[in-house]
Amino acid sequence: MNTTALITLISTLAITAPVIFIIANPHWLFYLRRRWVRLPVEPDLAHLQKPYFTQFIKLLRQLNLPLDYTDKENIPQSGKLVAPLYWVLKEMARGENLNFLTAHAARSRQDNKLTRNIVRTLLKSTEPLVLLGDPGSGKSVTLRQIGLTLADKMQHSKAPLIPIYLPLNTFTVSLEKNDPVWQFIGYTLYEQFDDDLGPQFFGQMKNLLAAGEVVFLFDSMDEMPRADYGARFEVLKRFADNYSTQNKFIFACRKLDYRERFESSKVIIDLFSRGQIKQFLKKMGLPDWKVLYKKLIDRKLGYRELAENPFLLKLIATYWRINKKLPENQTVLFQEFSRFLLREYKKGAADFAYDHETVETLLAYVGFAMTAHFKSIVVDYHALLTYLTTSSQAAQTGFNHQRIEAVLKVAIGSRLIFQDTQNHLRFQHHRFQEYFAAYYIKAFKPELNWEELYDNIWWQEVLVLWFGISDAPNELMRGLLNSIPEPNVKNPPDETEQEDIAERLVLAARCQGNSLIPLDEKLVDTLISQITFYIEQGYRLVVIRMIAALGYTKGRSILPFIEFLFTHESPWIQNETVELIGKHL
Repeated sequence: MNTTALITLISTLAITAPVIFIIANPHWLFYLRRRWVRLPVEPDLAHLQKPYFTQFIKLLRQLNLPLDYTDKENIPQSGKLVAPLYWVLKEMARGENLNFLTAHAARSRQDNKLTRNIVRTLLKSTEPLVLLGDPGSGKSVTLRQIGLTLADKMQHSKAPLIPIYLPLNTFTVSLEKNDPVWQFIGYTLYEQFDDDLGPQFFGQMKNLLAAGEVVFLFDSMDEMPRADYGARFEVLKRFADNYSTQNKFIFACRKLDYRERFESSKVIIDLFSRGQIKQFLKKMGLPDWKVLYKKLIDRKLGYRELAENPFLLKLIATYWRINKKLPENQTVLFQEFSRFLLREYKKGAADFAYDHETVETLLAYVGFAMTAHFKSIVVDYHALLTYLTTSSQAAQTGFNHQRIEAVLKVAIGSRLIFQDTQNHLRFQHHRFQEYFAAYYIKAFKPELNWEELYDNIWWQEVLVLWFGISDAPNELMRGLLNSIPEPNVKNPPDETEQEDIAERLVLAARCQGNSLIPLDEKLVDTLISQITFYIEQGYRLVVIRMIAALGYTKGRSILPFIEFLFTHESPWIQNETVELIGKHL
């Protein structure tokens, strides 16, 4: 190749390479336009940029420390990026419309991939992105880390994207008002920032949206008020549809609360690997972290699944630091961590005049009232105070208006409960609300129609935790199993019925696994026989759920199921079986 040809080739590559890069990454073209050309509609917020990002970073760092987390304890999490056509796999698993869906399923499988840089994935996404995970899997922490990373990158940029953090557990604006999401954003900015800064930014919001300069970080979607959850979900969807063409949206939601019709790409957060468990314990500074690590990864001890959840791992490590042993179950974790926070608060509070039992009793009232009466993660301080003051049960145990206020002050001081500037209260994590609701049920035995509550995900968590402290778990399990129809080989339930039954069986397995008192063998036999029936007779998705149920049970061998599952025609089921073996062997 002569010199002229070589120069021509290099010149061609120099021109075409950037073009190819921009075609593959269209968001860069939009960035370059903002970097060099400011349209008339675009506001010049240079004078607000520094104070906004300074306060935004401070806000997220404070929110990132609800359980005494430190920055060094943060372990970056990866996730599986799932294409919007994820529903195709579900339809294929049901064996429906196979010919029509094959091509789409191939594309969906191709698009499902591991992503280690969620920030980059967000900036590339042309549609809303949703972070999905189990309770405590790190959704909120990951979302805030995205916000901190963006703020760090953008605070000195000449064409910054503006991240806005919006906790949806405070999205209590009446849906009858005009533009409820818009009003919610305004209220949140007013609360998060100084008196002048919040209103100034909100005043420019429409221009910022028109210019495509906003990154919305919607946290805790699953913690919206339950009474009109579906309607709020639809309002958020419409808002995202209106503005996501130019702006970026990312939501965090519990997997079981997510509605597939949101039509967005999803990142399903991975649980902690062995390496991440080791890294987290080491960063916590435990002197004997190696001993704890070996116990946690020992499948025979049954703590590996708990340790894979970042939130529960933090509680386990704290429990170990205090007691030098592992907790008996999940419920004990919440009990001990609550008392740990109260003890820490008492050290610096001269006016701490209440014992742990008194504070825990009031928190039990609060947790149950928020779950059963208010049906919300967030409650107005005065509304809660009025409700508790007029409660005959509270009065009988000596909680008058003055005493309730005093004990609530202790709960807020210990950070078991958070109070915002709008006088809203919430537990530092919704799992504590569920724990204290279970505590209330054990202590005061309210009449509950569990037949109506078994399928509610909040009450499911309450029930699992109640099993951990109940003196009569056999009675609870008998009621749960009686709510499940007996298998009928001649007239098996249809697909929808099977999915409902599978959900109940998974719940029963979780309850059995968390009970401190061994259940009656006949009840466990009934549970296992039901699981066995649907492993052998169920649809593929139901079989997957039954494998999950086996993973939660304790005291029974999984070996009788291995051969059947390994020889199943579905590779998906075979893969889940490998995961099950990893949990038990």
